Amino acid sequence: MSTGLHVIFGTGAIGLATFDALRHRGQTIRLVKQQDVQASPMVPRPAVWHSRRRRKHGARLASMENVYMYGPRRTPANGNPRLQPHTKKGQLWARMSQELLAAHRAGRVQVAIGRVCDYFGPRGGTQSNLGDRVFPAALAGKPASVLGNPDQLHTYR
Repeated sequence: MSTGLHVIFGTGAIGLATFDALRHRGQTIRLVKQQDVQASPMVPRPAVWHSRRRRKHGARLASMENVYMYGPRRTPANGNPRLQPHTKKGQLWARMSQELLAAHRAGRVQVAIGRVCDYFGPRGGTQSNLGDRVFPAALAGKPASVLGNPDQLHTYR
């Protein structure tokens, strides 16, 4: 049973894994590559979701984000860390996220945001700190390869 058109912005590991899951369910999907989106590097891409047309059709947006906007941490993160971006990329992600949340609060679009520090799901491959380096070996009962010091405090969510 179709629930309308699903538009996926991004053809990286998460976008393609989402595509696979929706296709498996028989859904109608459109993939949009980053270079297809007509936005200035200084204008966050989620701005495209604020049009009347998208409101009229009841568009909803699920945004997968990273944790660059939190800045460096010296203690474990809790459930509600403060935004402290210290890089241009972190500042851009913080602006995009804040813009999406403002649009959601104003009723312009329904938004759900997931933030992860490391992706290790389908299609993560060697881009993932865990993915192909850990899971296949662990599932086969063999030693796994990890990047960096495995005893150093790190969160995999």
